[in-house]
Amino acid sequence: MDQKWAIIYYETSQGNSPVFEFIQNLDVKIQNKIAEILELLEAFGTLIGSPHSKKVTG
Repeated sequence: MDQKWAIIYYETSQGNSPVFEFIQNLDVKIQNKIAEILELLEAFGTLIGSPHSKKVTG
């Protein structure tokens, strides 16, 4: 795959990133797992498929 996806964290109007801050406050082992999954998502985008990404319903 030639083009990588970009992971962009939500930012408030004050410039805070609650998602990034949440991840930073997790255990290092969990942070590493999230980083691995985000790297896969960057590389493969929506083609990554299950179990790493699923359609959001409800």
